[in-house]
Amino acid sequence: MDTQTPTHQTAQIEAPSSFWGLLRQKQWRQSLQVLGSKIAQLPVIRFFLSSITARLTAVMALATAIMMVILIVSVTAHVSNGIFQKRLNIVLQDASLRKQSLQTSLDSLVVDSVSGVQDAAYTLISDQRDASAGAGGVGAMLLKDPNESRPLAINEIIDPEQRSLITKSLRKAVQQEGGIHWQSVSLRNSQGEKVPGIVVGTRVVLPLVGNYETYLVYSLAYEQQTIYLVNQVLILGTAVLLGVLTVLMAAVSYSILSPARRAAKAARKVSAGNLQIHLPVRGTDELAQLSQALNNMATYLREQISDYEELSTLQQRFVSDVSHELRTPLATIRMAADLIYDERDQLSETNARSATILHRQVDRFDKMLADLIEISRIDASVAQLSLSEVDIASLVAAVVESNKALAESMGVEIELETFGDTVAEVDSTRITRIAQNLVVNAIEFAESKPVQISIAGSDTAVAFQVRDHGPGMTDAVAQHVFDRFYRADPSRKRTTGGTGLGLAISAEDAALHSGLLTVLSCPQQGSAFTLLLPRHQGQEIDDIPAQVENQDLVAARQVWAIDHPEDVILSENLEESSLQVHQVRTEVPLGTEPVSREEGLPRMPAELPAEILEATPAHPLPRMPENDSVIDIQERIKNLEDSGTKESDNDPAGEIS
Repeated sequence: MDTQTPTHQTAQIEAPSSFWGLLRQKQWRQSLQVLGSKIAQLPVIRFFLSSITARLTAVMALATAIMMVILIVSVTAHVSNGIFQKRLNIVLQDASLRKQSLQTSLDSLVVDSVSGVQDAAYTLISDQRDASAGAGGVGAMLLKDPNESRPLAINEIIDPEQRSLITKSLRKAVQQEGGIHWQSVSLRNSQGEKVPGIVVGTRVVLPLVGNYETYLVYSLAYEQQTIYLVNQVLILGTAVLLGVLTVLMAAVSYSILSPARRAAKAARKVSAGNLQIHLPVRGTDELAQLSQALNNMATYLREQISDYEELSTLQQRFVSDVSHELRTPLATIRMAADLIYDERDQLSETNARSATILHRQVDRFDKMLADLIEISRIDASVAQLSLSEVDIASLVAAVVESNKALAESMGVEIELETFGDTVAEVDSTRITRIAQNLVVNAIEFAESKPVQISIAGSDTAVAFQVRDHGPGMTDAVAQHVFDRFYRADPSRKRTTGGTGLGLAISAEDAALHSGLLTVLSCPQQGSAFTLLLPRHQGQEIDDIPAQVENQDLVAARQVWAIDHPEDVILSENLEESSLQVHQVRTEVPLGTEPVSREEGLPRMPAELPAEILEATPAHPLPRMPENDSVIDIQERIKNLEDSGTKESDNDPAGEIS
């Protein structure tokens, strides 16, 4: 029976993915990829890959080092050849003098016996050895010519340590060609170290015994020491020069790329929303042009944002003013419509039907006006919470009961489940409005399928989720469902009416509670809207109830992404991107005073640079006349919203608020 622990099993499974595991399996490419990824994690490599200055300096230093190595090798070879050739000429000249002196001395000998020739030869060879010492000579030898046919001979005069230096090829050249011949050899000095040397051979004629070969050995230790010293100087000088050049190249590269680093830092600030940047522009080169272009871009963006903020303020003021101004005439119209509706039984059939339609449309108009007034309060940062301890489950149950008739008329069954303690400190009116919007939307899009509502509590949070099984949405659509006036499918029939502000207001209400309103959806599998609220105001949410995780929807998204990867682009984890992407915050934080015109963003110059104008689409901003009448404001807002209306008409189908 296998008693191996799960830890060991995991180690065995993961082992082949390591470098050595892949290497043992002969998966060469994968092993190299793993090795490369590990090397890329080293701090030095990460710095090298992230710094243009480091890479440029390294490349230039490497190129300089290669050129210097080539220079050292060529100079060393040239110097060595020159010194050797000069030393060889000196050695050959000295050997020629020694040969002439020896032959002259031999010719002047007057002997009548072989022993006399032997003694004279010893003396003369010893003298030749001593005489050649000034030219670096370290040995002299006398060998019999094998081709000599005379019967008389003397003993060869040799040095046992140097006898092996005389090769057969050298002796053959001396015997057959005559003259002076030489050969490079390797000697050993007094310390036993190998040093270069030269053996010079020639032929002499001795009295009575005939032809003999004489060999002189010269050491090149001094020349070798000279070449070694030259190499040391070249290598040391090259190393010092390479170090100095590397530092200079690094300094020059760092200085040259300073504008590029400033531009990269400025670009990061712009991407983070900070447009208050100004790069110094020095010169007219490409980097100066880059700095100028970034300055112009930041200035242009500041002006665009400033103008759009002004238009947004005008739009908000217009909506607020019109909404409040309509309340009085709407109240009068509602009173008259109610009177007519109450007396509809006394009217003709046609008039009674008209009275009913009028009553319904006035109700719808009243709701639309209430939404507009509420959104204007949020924009003006005057929305306030009326907090109290409320049982979210009871509140949601009341909302479900009020929409029971709508659900039955559309053939939708509502399933309500409660888990744990669901009491939280909230504004009951706003939470009721959120629940009303989510429940009505779910009923409308359920397509006669059940709607599941879950209310669950944890230690720090209470979650309320509405799950339908309707057509669902792609993530591209889900990212906009909390936008104001957004309709993914404008052609879809509304059952209960609406302004397109329901989910936008719900998201703002959730933000006022320091909570989150999120959506997770899958095409053809439905959607799940989740409201996450802190149990007490000011308390951080540390845990999310497990009952709102929607594992079935997560699995459905994974299956759908196999064939439609473009539809699923967000994380399914509520703690990650779904909360962050779908969370909608108020545009003006509560308690923040609006910034005055003088304290705001600077104005754009009268004329933009040509390159900015060429790269910018032609979307002229409406001008701001001094008179701000209602008609003028309406026209300006209409001009600004025309392009947005056209874009929303082309959006893919999905759920709407």
